Amino acid sequence: MSEGSSKPKYNKKQWFGGQRVSGSSRGGDRGRGRGRGGGRGRGGAGGRGGGRGGHSGGGPGMGGEGGGEKKGHLGRYRDEPLSELVTQQGIMATAIQNKEKTAERELIECLEQVADELYPETIEKEEENEDDDLEAMLQKELAGMSSDKKSNRFRLCIHETTCVFYVNVLPPLDPVRLVHRILEQTEQNAKCPFRFLKRIVPLSAVANATLPSLRTAALPVLEKGFASSDNTSYKYGIMPTTRSSNKLDRLDMIRTVADQIGALPGGHKVDLQNQERTVMIELYKGRVGISVVQDYSRFYKYNPIQLAEKTAAARDASAKPATEYDATEPSGEAAHNADKPSRASIKHAGRDARASEIANRAAQPAQPPSPYKRKMDIDELEEGEAGPKTADDVEEGEMVEGSAGYALEGEEWEEVITDGKVLKMRKVDRT
Repeated sequence: MSEGSSKPKYNKKQWFGGQRVSGSSRGGDRGRGRGRGGGRGRGGAGGRGGGRGGHSGGGPGMGGEGGGEKKGHLGRYRDEPLSELVTQQGIMATAIQNKEKTAERELIECLEQVADELYPETIEKEEENEDDDLEAMLQKELAGMSSDKKSNRFRLCIHETTCVFYVNVLPPLDPVRLVHRILEQTEQNAKCPFRFLKRIVPLSAVANATLPSLRTAALPVLEKGFASSDNTSYKYGIMPTTRSSNKLDRLDMIRTVADQIGALPGGHKVDLQNQERTVMIELYKGRVGISVVQDYSRFYKYNPIQLAEKTAAARDASAKPATEYDATEPSGEAAHNADKPSRASIKHAGRDARASEIANRAAQPAQPPSPYKRKMDIDELEEGEAGPKTADDVEEGEMVEGSAGYALEGEEWEEVITDGKVLKMRKVDRT
């Protein structure tokens, strides 16, 4: 740098990241400038150290949240290590891509509310102590949010497939009952409690992905799902879904389950259009789950978003007042030709024009008397007196105006408007 330069010199140790720093704070600023997860581990007395990842002296990390994965209130629903998918009864859910964790939280919160309603005996009771001060109550609240205290209702599983996650439902909770209640509330409110959740499928039993294992696991589920006091015959359908697996053929799963349903009392029949019972099968990798649900079509294949949209649209349509039928309103071809003038309107327009011309002529100065006289004037002539020109004197095609025109009536006469005047013309005989 030249002597005339006004900028001071800084060596590499003193200048970092576009600003002058002290040696003691360099570690912290390096963490803020380059690393999201705790910088390079030194921190510094004068810097923030670790950037987003932590405070002064923040150690190495991965997620940028305090040197590791952020532990929220969902930590109490996770085991270490996380469970595999479809290893016990639960709920298979699909979500919008890259929104799986948010959808997971939405489902857990909704399940907790429904479980409080259906299974109040499973609500975790806390010891109440009136002598506890505010600080003690806060410590209890923080302890309840920590991952050390696990939920006695649900467990989350590892994420292995895009847009798919699984929630284990712990006994005595029934996943079929929980999901059905969620969909009932969605239909009642015409509002979906989820933003990113697409479909929720309860599974009552799971097994290895083999036909003998499926047959064994399906039997008690089918017996419970088709049970009735009077052996009612139900219409049913079987809906298999395969994800990341080719262990079982779709038709083989359908035949296996259908054979077992056929052996049940009641004589149940297949009817995919009017299902009263629906057997849902989920094949995922080396595992298979099964359940029997109701209202499959009514709840739009267990899609809560679509259910809320369709219900709200139906209510809006029914709320609109019915339009009364108007017999005068054109329809069909008449509506298509409504803008075209009709023959009657043309005729009326002609009459109006003729009347207007007559009115205009009446307003004009009086014309000199016409040589033609009316018939009654002719009758008043004396014997031998030469009368004026009569109707018999008018030739074919000749037009007569004035007072004589008023007496010219009959089929042989035609009314003509010429130059604003109303004339009588004897028709030409073309025979």
